[in-house]
Amino acid sequence: MMVFRAKVSANANEQKDMFHSTESAKERRKARQELERARKEYEASLRALEDEEEKLEGKVAAMILPDYSTGRNDPDIKCQNVSISLDNGRCLLDDAELKFTHRRRYGLVGKNGIGKTTLLKAIAAFQIPDFPRHHRVLHVRQEIRGSETSVLDTVLAADVERNALIAEEKEILARLEQPDTAEGSNSLSEKMAKLKASVEDNDKFAADLKRLDEVYGRLGIIGADNATTRAATILSGLQFSNEMQTGPTSALSGGWRMRVSLAAALFIEPDLLMLDEVSEKLIFIF
Repeated sequence: MMVFRAKVSANANEQKDMFHSTESAKERRKARQELERARKEYEASLRALEDEEEKLEGKVAAMILPDYSTGRNDPDIKCQNVSISLDNGRCLLDDAELKFTHRRRYGLVGKNGIGKTTLLKAIAAFQIPDFPRHHRVLHVRQEIRGSETSVLDTVLAADVERNALIAEEKEILARLEQPDTAEGSNSLSEKMAKLKASVEDNDKFAADLKRLDEVYGRLGIIGADNATTRAATILSGLQFSNEMQTGPTSALSGGWRMRVSLAAALFIEPDLLMLDEVSEKLIFIF
């Protein structure tokens, strides 16, 4: 009897050990699966950041060309029914109200990964429903990758409106100065077609002149004529020497590249300026 009991007890202990071993193996497999899932999410997030950096390489801020033909020139911003989600599907804002009052400063504080930058990117990209597009909105990024572009040219390139207007000016002038290469015609139908085309060309010519006048007017408002001098003055005020201004941003440390971002913000003079962790916290200047 004693031997039988010993064997039963031994078998029970063996089964118990096997049960704990099985449970432990399941936990280890579950932990490995969770670790693999976290690793894949991290790698996907890292690739997304790298892709974004490639698109914005050398740029110190994200700004979309405003549309002054939409809405009223109301200096305040108020949006209703705002809903934003993070990349992982987590809800950041649900049926919320977004409001900025002119000349007010706002601070947004929260843990890393809670969605502060996501909110800023959505605002800067005009992805908020009913967000007024007549505002110059500038989002200064957290980190800046250096490039071979000079510091001065980097600041000048930050004002996308100025650059777009200059590019449009060149296109319009090229059309206005394009010589007439049409060949002569003898038939009545060809002469009539050429006459109609001439009238259409005159309409296009008048439209180009009107748009060119609007472009010059806007360039004058944003001070495009003295842009280079103004940018150099701002950089000098941030302790950039002449040699540093003509040198590439890749030669600068992270702290100096952040100063380039601040110089771009001062140069653009946006209606809504969002500084993302520039001074150890997120600051709205509006």
